[in-house]
Amino acid sequence: MPKKRQRRGMSSLSSSGGDSDAWISIHRFQMPGSPYHDLIGSQIRYIKTDFEYLTHFIFYLNPSSPKLSSGSLCSCHRVNADPASKFTQDELSKKDPHGKGSSAQSLALHHPNVPLQLLNSSLPRCSLMPEFMRIKWSGLVWQNAESSSGKKLLLYSAAYDNRTKTEPKGGAVRILTLLQSSNITPSELPWCLLWYNGSLMPHSPSTDRLQSYVLTCPAAHRSQPPWGVSIVAEECSPAHNLLKVVSSSEREASSKGAFSRRRVSGGSSNLPEVGICGPALFYYQDDFSVRLVEWLELLRALGVSKVFLYVTRVHPNIEKVLAYYEHQGFVDVTQFNYPPPYVDEPLLRRLWTLVERKQMFSLENIYFTDCLLRNMHRYRFLAHFDPDELPVLLQHRSLPHLVQHLLNVTQDWQEPPPSYMLQWQYFPSDVAPSKELSGASALSGEHSMSSHLHLLGHDCKLVSDPDAVHYNFKSVYDTFDTTAAFSHRSVACASGACFNSQEIDLNIAYLGHFSGQCGERCEHDPLATVVEPALHRYREEVEGRVTAVWRTLHLLPQYSPPAP
Repeated sequence: MPKKRQRRGMSSLSSSGGDSDAWISIHRFQMPGSPYHDLIGSQIRYIKTDFEYLTHFIFYLNPSSPKLSSGSLCSCHRVNADPASKFTQDELSKKDPHGKGSSAQSLALHHPNVPLQLLNSSLPRCSLMPEFMRIKWSGLVWQNAESSSGKKLLLYSAAYDNRTKTEPKGGAVRILTLLQSSNITPSELPWCLLWYNGSLMPHSPSTDRLQSYVLTCPAAHRSQPPWGVSIVAEECSPAHNLLKVVSSSEREASSKGAFSRRRVSGGSSNLPEVGICGPALFYYQDDFSVRLVEWLELLRALGVSKVFLYVTRVHPNIEKVLAYYEHQGFVDVTQFNYPPPYVDEPLLRRLWTLVERKQMFSLENIYFTDCLLRNMHRYRFLAHFDPDELPVLLQHRSLPHLVQHLLNVTQDWQEPPPSYMLQWQYFPSDVAPSKELSGASALSGEHSMSSHLHLLGHDCKLVSDPDAVHYNFKSVYDTFDTTAAFSHRSVACASGACFNSQEIDLNIAYLGHFSGQCGERCEHDPLATVVEPALHRYREEVEGRVTAVWRTLHLLPQYSPPAP
């Protein structure tokens, strides 16, 4: 069962290393509201904010600030529908040559923010709304904005948040943002323009190393999410950006059952579904496809419902793997790219990640949190794992069974933990597999292919780890509360700071990290590692699936059975 810890404030994040100090969250406060008008088109409102500095560039609601209200309407005059809308049907109905459906379907599935509703409408629009072809872009997925003082912002995605614990109580739009400056003051904060169906007028709440932000714009109606949001420097000024808002009026079936606080038996079919937020894949020169298939099939065997991945330009074989699992419905892919001034040339990107570590961590915060916000209405539980990490379950058959156990243990707590931490245990890559594993491979008749298995091919973990860097963890996030996260922990929750993240006991489960070298220590000490038999239970099932996919996608040279 999880170890119950004392309540911890934000100061505990100082031990998290370079990842957490890149996060800034700004929660905005609305101006006094005014009634809605029954006009056609879309609507905006505006808010300005106050905030309180806590630690590591993380800002939360200031308790002394005025109560949030529903914002105010901006006045604007009616203009014609977007000029591009007359061509939309013909152009975006064309097939995407790299996808399975139309261009419009691919954009809706894979682009983080493109406002297709603007193109699909023949209705008059507000003069403050930008024309689609006048939106200011940086690269493929980032939209430009400015603060009132001219500081540059890059906008990635927006999501509607109407969870029970969300502050403000009327719901909010969370916007993932990079600031092209080291800091921003309250007087420099920009404004939000929230666009709603059924009204022409917008609703406007205020809102060298790129710093990661979450901008929070209070919504006008808890039950009615806006379809789009713009960020502007001055109240009710014309916008040059427009992001679609990802929303769901209620949590989908996959997450509803998990909100019950009642005890569920291990054999129940009403287990909570678990999704995985993976990294932004950037393997271009390196063909990682063989190991990617193994990782995905192991997650499937562990009961994961879906894996969410972010993709830059990658190796052609990785593209084949992603298309295969997308077609099966097991993987969702969202586009990501590295914004200016960072290197986005795929041949140089791996080099950039090795040199510019802090910048890379700051960008990770964007897509980790985008995954949480984009999917919080679909899955109550989302975990972040990399392809060299795998949860090792010692007492449960699957991740949903483990999560239900954690819910049962904490059901009487006044506040459920925002996340559950799986501690790292290292499986060095230079340690040979156990005799049990080697014998099973030899008898399988698939020896030449099974030798390519990495996670299943390393079943020996370090007994003790002298490297302090390895004492870390990854989290299973409860989206009932977690709003923003970096690679290891929740850093912002629905109502402000996060408390009571719980560490899972090593006798129940941990996160295997299949990376690094043991070197001379393991060569000279046969007791430096111990076999983990929990991995063996998946081998027969997963090995067959993996080798079948390898063959289907032609990822390995043609397999020739050994001579009898």
